[in-house]
Amino acid sequence: MISSVAVTPDLDLFVQRLRLVEAASVADVVSAGPDVASWVRARLAETRAREPDVEVILAFTSEPLARVFFLLCRRYGIDVYRRSKRRDARVMVRVPESFEQTVLGPLYTAISDAVETHLTEVANHAMRVAFELDVPPGPRTA
Repeated sequence: MISSVAVTPDLDLFVQRLRLVEAASVADVVSAGPDVASWVRARLAETRAREPDVEVILAFTSEPLARVFFLLCRRYGIDVYRRSKRRDARVMVRVPESFEQTVLGPLYTAISDAVETHLTEVANHAMRVAFELDVPPGPRTA
């Protein structure tokens, strides 16, 4: 018999966690205030006024991580594209190199780490409930 414990992640808590991760990622640079997305868009515009865009080519290890990147780019007004007639999974963005290294890259890394951690926690919980196991994950020690 399958346990009656509900397997529903606390979405509100996770959303709050992602917002905190986003804010903490830019907090080292400067206080962005409550509207991090506006701050990031303003930094992008300022950086573009000083330096040219370069093409950044990216490949992702998983679909959820690709979605994180696409959503961040949409949130910050960055176009993501593929070369026509290419069959690989690589995507490109055009942003100033310093912006990619100091803002976009660290934001993506922090948020994707939080997403991976959350997905792992949800999957582990679901498997324990589905298989009615109340033991920590991993191998047993003899």
